[in-house]
Amino acid sequence: MPRSQSRILLLVSMIILILGGCKTRSAVGYDMILPPGVQQLQVPDDRTFLMASPISQPLPDVPQEFGKQDSVSVCVEFVITENGSVTAITPLYGLVECPLSEEQIDERAVAAAVGSVAQWQFLAAAVCEFPAGMVKDEDCSGDGVVITAMPIKVSYVFAFNGGRGRASVRSRQL
Repeated sequence: MPRSQSRILLLVSMIILILGGCKTRSAVGYDMILPPGVQQLQVPDDRTFLMASPISQPLPDVPQEFGKQDSVSVCVEFVITENGSVTAITPLYGLVECPLSEEQIDERAVAAAVGSVAQWQFLAAAVCEFPAGMVKDEDCSGDGVVITAMPIKVSYVFAFNGGRGRASVRSRQL
């Protein structure tokens, strides 16, 4: 076999080994969910709502000594303030997304999720009011548009999957 083909075969083999090893790594995935009993904002026709946008969302690590077969979902509710910081972080139990009770969930996973969310930073949610006769748009641009930041309450579900290695993430918004 020519030397260049041997190198290609070796490279392909290494990639397969690396990718195969990724399947055994720990993972933390997260999704946004609606908090229980949330009051939905009714936006008048002359206004647009801008959802908070993440700036920084460090993910929790899978707790040490989590068994390879351990997996658990942890739901966390919190408020994103007018300046984009996170406050009032509360674990949630007994939801469709997180059906286990507080006693059934490894407290290390809850602490990891809460600690991670405490570090998150957002561009705050806002309501944009457009002047009379102006066509509103989704990015709140234009002269005379009044943008008012507002706090909002959101919830996320974290899916912890045991194994070895640093946490990785898969996400999608619900």
